[in-house]
Amino acid sequence: WDRCPVAAQLAAGGEALPVGAHPERHFRRLGEKVGFDCPIRRVQVWHRALQTPAQQRAEGDVLEVAIGSGRNFSYYNSAKVRSVTGVDFSRAMLEVADGKRAELQPIPLKLKLAHSQRLDFQDGAFDTVVDTFGICSFEEPVEALREMRRVLKDDGQVLLLEHGASNWEMVQGLLNRSIHGHVEKYGCYPNRKIAALVREAGLHIVLDERKHFGTTYVLVCRKSAPVLEEE
Repeated sequence: WDRCPVAAQLAAGGEALPVGAHPERHFRRLGEKVGFDCPIRRVQVWHRALQTPAQQRAEGDVLEVAIGSGRNFSYYNSAKVRSVTGVDFSRAMLEVADGKRAELQPIPLKLKLAHSQRLDFQDGAFDTVVDTFGICSFEEPVEALREMRRVLKDDGQVLLLEHGASNWEMVQGLLNRSIHGHVEKYGCYPNRKIAALVREAGLHIVLDERKHFGTTYVLVCRKSAPVLEEE
């Protein structure tokens, strides 16, 4: 994981969650640690196992939201990807990513300081939009997803590798009960219903794969549902 900012949100049950620090201040502190990944180290193993098939779907001009320290660079296929643009609100993380350009060559890279819910790009600018383990921590997850949809071409795709609510009742109960401590310690919300947020943003899910008791999501999304032709 490259991002886990703390944000003032409401838990699924409506109970106010603690606010440990302003999201940017929290993440700037973490960003000072070069190569930082969120403290749950097993996520690195998940990332290697899950990201490769998802990332190989990326093509054309790619926007990676919450690019962090650039840990996805080695997964992009130069035969399919024309360019990568990365945005993050952490200047420290972007500086780390900038130092990894060699991992992405020969694909050109542009980096930009920006918030996920306010992307400074024209409508329909990208063929593929990628986010990995970001929705758990976005301050306004639906707005961020709507922005991803807005900057996507009509025939483009959004690729998401996320963690969130489980489809196992017992596991979800554990996530709900530990939410306050998790937010304060790590700055992310592990019980968010990712697929529901994606649909609320207007995206159409064409592939939904789950692992790890349903808490890890691999989602391939289109801008809109296909239009069915009348017989």
